[in-house]
Amino acid sequence: MDVSDDHQELVVLKAIVSQIRFFLLLSYWVYRRRSRRRFITQHAARARYSMIERIPDQVKCLNSLINMTDETCINQLRMCRNAFFHLCYILEVKGGLTHTKHVKITEQVAMFLVVLSHHTKNRIVKQHFVRSGYTVSVIFHRVLNALLRIHTCFLSTPEPIDEICSSDRWKWFKGCLGALDGTYIPIQVPQMDKGRYRNRKGQISVNVLAICDTNMKYVYMLTGWEGSAADSRVLKDDVARPNGLKVPNGNYYLCDCGYTNGEGFLAPYKGVRYHIQEWNACRVPLANEKEFFNKTHAKARNVIERSFALLKDRWAILRSNSFYPVKVANRIIMACCLLQNYIPTEHVVDPIEAEVLEAHEPNDDPEPEYIDQVSMNNSSRKNNPGTWAGPAKTTRRTWTMQEEVELASALKDLVVRGYTCDNGFTTGYQGLLEQAKIAAFPSTDLRVESHINSRIHVWRKNYSSISSVLKRSGFGWNSTSKTITVSNDDVWDNYVKNHLMMWQMSWTTMRKEKKKTTLNEATGDHTPPLKNIDWDKAQSMFVSCGDASASAKNNSFKGKRKLVDDGDAEYMRSRKAVFEVLAKIGDLDIEQRISISKSLVNNTKDLDLFFSLPTVGKSAMVKMMLVGTY
Repeated sequence: MDVSDDHQELVVLKAIVSQIRFFLLLSYWVYRRRSRRRFITQHAARARYSMIERIPDQVKCLNSLINMTDETCINQLRMCRNAFFHLCYILEVKGGLTHTKHVKITEQVAMFLVVLSHHTKNRIVKQHFVRSGYTVSVIFHRVLNALLRIHTCFLSTPEPIDEICSSDRWKWFKGCLGALDGTYIPIQVPQMDKGRYRNRKGQISVNVLAICDTNMKYVYMLTGWEGSAADSRVLKDDVARPNGLKVPNGNYYLCDCGYTNGEGFLAPYKGVRYHIQEWNACRVPLANEKEFFNKTHAKARNVIERSFALLKDRWAILRSNSFYPVKVANRIIMACCLLQNYIPTEHVVDPIEAEVLEAHEPNDDPEPEYIDQVSMNNSSRKNNPGTWAGPAKTTRRTWTMQEEVELASALKDLVVRGYTCDNGFTTGYQGLLEQAKIAAFPSTDLRVESHINSRIHVWRKNYSSISSVLKRSGFGWNSTSKTITVSNDDVWDNYVKNHLMMWQMSWTTMRKEKKKTTLNEATGDHTPPLKNIDWDKAQSMFVSCGDASASAKNNSFKGKRKLVDDGDAEYMRSRKAVFEVLAKIGDLDIEQRISISKSLVNNTKDLDLFFSLPTVGKSAMVKMMLVGTY
């Protein structure tokens, strides 16, 4: 019995072991089957992208770029087929560029130009040329190094403007070598360096200094400065370098107001119209020799602006953040400038250049322009060709209410647009104000230096006067009617008596208008309320103000000139104001106006009554005085 039980247990164990072996063998077979399938798939994939199978696609891609038409080659590589093959020859002979085991020079240069022209990523280029990403990266740097190695072959040598130059732009600048300016090229930098590379426009970029000759070919370039660096600082550093910019004695470059005006560099006048857009916006004649100089300077210096526009339009990699480190990005900028100089030498007509220059070409006038106002100054520019000595004469200009409102609106618009800083407005705001005035009044003769600066100064002075009034006890401000409120007459009387010269207005006029005096928000002037105004009386008030101001200037002690006492000054102001009002009343000759003015000024009560009457009442009072019935 015991033997049979042991035998049954042994049979059961053998069956269990057999089942375990079966499951292990089955699992191993499944594992091997799946591994074999994966191996076959990977092997098939590698065989599908073999070097031999990719060659036809590579040849087809290259032929579509350089062996089709010139139009296709220009659209894809920014140069015609003849220029492309000549560039390959130069890079091979002079630059030391060689074939690799699998990539020829033509394909290397084509890859390089596609990246610059369209700012294409590595993964897109490798798919387009049927190459690996590593190969594309190595080829790009090989061509870049070969191009920079022969940079002297592409840079232009400037020629100074001579006496026989007939160009309307350059004949005024004898000895000029070209134009100089800076531009911002966006790049990508680490997070910790973004503060240094952030420019005044808020973009992360480098400040590139470039110089071109009269034919828009680059003569010199300096890259690497952070975008936060000022243009003048970049130029100062460049000139101080041992291998930096060198300007021959007697020659100079044209530059804008961002650079110094000294030996070797000629800048325009500040505070005077300069940019091409400002001249094309209106047809106002030239006011003085400064405007004539600035306009001719802007037309000539525009060559560097057009060169920058063409450079960025041709090479898309300069229009957006590149995917390369800062050092490589700076080398790419130099390579684009060198290719910019090379292309015009091979192209009889460049369609890209024609399209860009048409949009940036200055609008030259068909007829010669003449100066209609000459400053009587015998000073010359012998010491420095970059300066014209002698201030321009300015004339007194009366502003209208509409012009002042437009100027105030332009200032508010600048505040909204962010042209403000700690000290007021940013540099260049005056030119924007002049553009706004010209847009609102195309035939205006208002200028920054002569009129706008003076008007803003008057507004600040008047605002200071109103501010000092509101700081005193007894005065308040009504925001609804925009008027200054006074608690009682004694407060007003005491203030006017103590501040008569600041208000520049007679005591009688201020006393009658004390409850109406307001501060115009647009102009900052003291004017009556806009409702129920006797405009003739208001005009006489402003005439009195102007005369008082003129009298204050004339009463200043100069040498042996006698001072005019307050009584005589008041008498002269009143007589001038009456004579001005009588001049607007018709049917009065000069003798009648003189006689009536004398009678009114000698009688204070009649003078007050005359100014309190409307226009019709003034005419009736004058007729009564002439007839003798008054």
